[in-house]
Amino acid sequence: MTNLVFNSGCELSRYINEISKFPTLSLEEEIDLTSKIDKYGDRSAAKKIILSHLRLVVRIAMNYRNYGLAILDLISEGNIGLMYAVSKFKLNMGCRIATYATWWIKSHIQSFILKSWSLVKIANNRLREKLFCKQKQVQNLINNYEDITNVNFLAQDQNNAKIIYLDKSDEDTNNSINYESIADNKLNIDEELINSEEKIRKKAIVNIAISKLDLREKEIIIFRRIKNKIQTLGELALKYGVSSERIRQIEERALSKMKKVVNDLNTLPTYALISEFKKLSNIFSCDV
Repeated sequence: MTNLVFNSGCELSRYINEISKFPTLSLEEEIDLTSKIDKYGDRSAAKKIILSHLRLVVRIAMNYRNYGLAILDLISEGNIGLMYAVSKFKLNMGCRIATYATWWIKSHIQSFILKSWSLVKIANNRLREKLFCKQKQVQNLINNYEDITNVNFLAQDQNNAKIIYLDKSDEDTNNSINYESIADNKLNIDEELINSEEKIRKKAIVNIAISKLDLREKEIIIFRRIKNKIQTLGELALKYGVSSERIRQIEERALSKMKKVVNDLNTLPTYALISEFKKLSNIFSCDV
């Protein structure tokens, strides 16, 4: 397994090239691997999840690179946060692993910076001003997913109050290493993964809602709302041998049914929606 805590001679570019070889997991794969961890304590499954999210750690660590600490040290601490997040993650949290892990990665990096700074005098007032009392904000975000009672987010010697905030407009533009050019596009996958979760949810919700309609309602909704080439009320009236007004009434009735179903489905976590979607058979699978 990739060494998640760096030796001093490890180069960032080589590390990024190495972790870029690990494939990104689909939502279905995440669900399967997480289930294996929950049921059997499967270490191999945990390893696959961790390796697939190493790029996310690098992206987050990049945002803290002008705090006077080695970027590879920040990544190492972020990797520890990632491993902790994977060990804590549960399917019923209602989010993808990357979303949940982001907060633990940030927490570990921030704690590492504060501990490092506690050992030396912080002479730069500009950097000192970037320490804000935001610990409650981060803790509340994680508490949305789990009940945390024994987790110490930040160093005790900082009174659990300070957290580091980086305004990108204040980054050192004279840094001799161009990290963005090193990372290139190899780190974009995890960001896209997080952003795609809503699209996955919408597709599952729409298809499940459509499955609750009778055959004619399904067909009319598909022809009127989903197909690339939308058919008019008149065209469907000819197809079904009824009036245009009757088609409109069926469409409105179907939409009303779907709205009720969608309201209920919106309360479910993504993994539950995908599980329900997989149970459906012989339905029109639509993209939204």
